[in-house]
Amino acid sequence: RFEIGFLVQMIKFPIFEPLLVWILSTKFLTFGLYTRAALAGLLFAVLTLPFTNFRLGVSNQAMASSPFKAILPTMARDIAYSLGRAALPAMIIARYSSRAHRLTASSPEVLFGAVAGACLLAAPFNELRDRQLSKSHAAHFMPLRSTFFAVIRSLLQAESLVLAYRYAPDAVRAVVDGASHWKLSKSIVAQWKVAPDVEFWALAGAVSVVVLLSCIIKQKLRKMWRSQPDLLKEMLLEN
Repeated sequence: RFEIGFLVQMIKFPIFEPLLVWILSTKFLTFGLYTRAALAGLLFAVLTLPFTNFRLGVSNQAMASSPFKAILPTMARDIAYSLGRAALPAMIIARYSSRAHRLTASSPEVLFGAVAGACLLAAPFNELRDRQLSKSHAAHFMPLRSTFFAVIRSLLQAESLVLAYRYAPDAVRAVVDGASHWKLSKSIVAQWKVAPDVEFWALAGAVSVVVLLSCIIKQKLRKMWRSQPDLLKEMLLEN
């Protein structure tokens, strides 16, 4: 369960971060800032909902039965988060930047505040999503407990992204430089021409997808083994 939850998060972050950056900066779209951010959240919800529901199904059998269950509250949650990520950096810079301490959108303080604030904005929709996924969750709803965990999750996600933007690019460059010495990877590394901020997200996402697929296959085989052990044993012995 832990490994699947970890891998799902390692897929979701690499999808959202470059997706948001690209949609907010691309010249192919003529929409305003908030419309672009809402579009990023909508696309992110559709792309990652099957992975998220699979993770919930593994951890709690009563909370996921369909890859696209609870899609509306999920879309609302991710759109609210994207809007927060787009709007809050400018507000934080305008409020706290000074000549002595000039802030930018990439400053750790700005990123931390924007991510934490965006998570809190999206928290009510996340609660609606959980209530739609599980009737037992709705029956045992505790506002103070939900608020406490929403704050903790927001702070943890903000800190993880600050650390990722600070240290992960150096780690990825070391991996890419080391891989360039292998003959099979030279052609791939030579074509690796993406923005530095996207490099580590792409690498982490690609590795996580491969490992998650292997975990899914392993889980399916385990279920088959438990449901029909005699048939599978006979098939394996024959082969």
